[in-house]
Amino acid sequence: MYIPPPRTNPTNDIQSQSGQVLLIVVMLVATVITVVTSVAFKSTTETQVSKLQEESQKSLAAAESAIEAALAQSTATTLNVSSIPNLSDYTGSVVITTQNKTEFSTPLLTPDQQYTFYLSDYPGLSAHVYSGNLVFYFASEGSGDCTSRSRPALEVTLISLSNIGTHYLVEPCSSGLHINGTTDVLSSSAISAGTAIDGSTYSYKTATLSVSNTKLLLVRALYAGTRIGFKSQGPAFNPQGKYVDASATSKANVEKKVQLFQSYPQIPADFWTTQL
Repeated sequence: MYIPPPRTNPTNDIQSQSGQVLLIVVMLVATVITVVTSVAFKSTTETQVSKLQEESQKSLAAAESAIEAALAQSTATTLNVSSIPNLSDYTGSVVITTQNKTEFSTPLLTPDQQYTFYLSDYPGLSAHVYSGNLVFYFASEGSGDCTSRSRPALEVTLISLSNIGTHYLVEPCSSGLHINGTTDVLSSSAISAGTAIDGSTYSYKTATLSVSNTKLLLVRALYAGTRIGFKSQGPAFNPQGKYVDASATSKANVEKKVQLFQSYPQIPADFWTTQL
């Protein structure tokens, strides 16, 4: 007996196809929304980052300008950033201080560069004269090599209150260096583990030098560059310059802080030094 196949309902087929098309459309719409949202979020984030960088640069420039304005006012120790012309849109302050410390490190000195260390008040150079024992630290960039003269030596010049100069030589390599004039050799020794002085680490130090009735101390780096550390074994040293701390905050609440040390005037190496 022949049994015919069941008849399909055309309406059900159309509904099934419509459902599939609707699902595909929904997925496409969701994909488009996701892409658009991602692009918009990325664009917004990049705009915010760019704006933040711009505000950061402006705040930094404002802090630096505030430092210049404060230093130009020699009698001022504090200054409001908003009181400075063209910086009324910023808040913050500038504070200028001097410090009496028992340790001090110079910036990195190149060979033959000299640093002026004040052992009396500035600018008078006659009061609060330091009297005590001090030690020099050097070879901050590594101990170097004696054969190639890459290990630094020091020429130390003391200027008394009566303007008489006394020279000392610090030469860890003992390579026959001599200085014309009255010169004493100040012995030095290596520091195996290194010693930190005012934030800088050194490989060598000198023997203790007793200082009195001296207004200026000039130290010149020889052979190789080095920072020079001064450490008092007695009273604190006189201030060596001004410490300036400035902060500036924009209307977008972006804050920048700048710290600066401005040393007192440095005497050129051509003065008060001898020829090797």
